[in-house]
Amino acid sequence: TAYDARMASASQTFTVVVRDTSRKFDLYPNPVHDVLNVRAGESKETKVELFNGNGVAVLTASGTTSPFNPLKIDVSTLAPGSYRARVTIGGEQMEDVTVVKY
Repeated sequence: TAYDARMASASQTFTVVVRDTSRKFDLYPNPVHDVLNVRAGESKETKVELFNGNGVAVLTASGTTSPFNPLKIDVSTLAPGSYRARVTIGGEQMEDVTVVKY
């Protein structure tokens, strides 16, 4: 809400995202319990594969992500432990990230 010298006001609601633009994606929360979010810096088709400690793919999810629209991945059925997340955005494979499920 903003006020002018006569104390008249105007209001606007908006959403703010603060992210490190040096990274091409955000993966959060980590550690995760039920829902893992993957957010790209711009609107892109995104694919996420989770691999267990033996290198076996245990979950794959895909969809369009953007700063205000993360891909939400239900990981509630996975056993607690460490997983490797392979993220592909816009057809380009990104760095693998370790995800801890509790």
